[in-house]
Amino acid sequence: MDPDDPNNPAQRVHALSELVGGMVFWVVLLGLGIAFVVRVLRRSNVRPGVPAGWPVGAAGPSRWHFNPPPGWPPTPPGFVPPAGWHPDPSWPSAPPGWQWWIAS
Repeated sequence: MDPDDPNNPAQRVHALSELVGGMVFWVVLLGLGIAFVVRVLRRSNVRPGVPAGWPVGAAGPSRWHFNPPPGWPPTPPGFVPPAGWHPDPSWPSAPPGWQWWIAS
């Protein structure tokens, strides 16, 4: 059989393997791109949470206070973000590893 004959089974298998290999490459590349975008979006949506053991709404002096990141407006004393609170989108993102709560 002629190796360049398009009806040659070996030639067909080779062409199919090249096609599948190319498709797998692009699917993996697209998946990595989507994963990167999702990670960036999830990291930019980080909200401050109340530290463990924080007595929300408890009277008396607190041991912790909210620490707004650079570029955010100052918060009033005793500020605790309510459930579902999101920072203003025009405010800059907090630096990576920002400590939202600091001991008083």
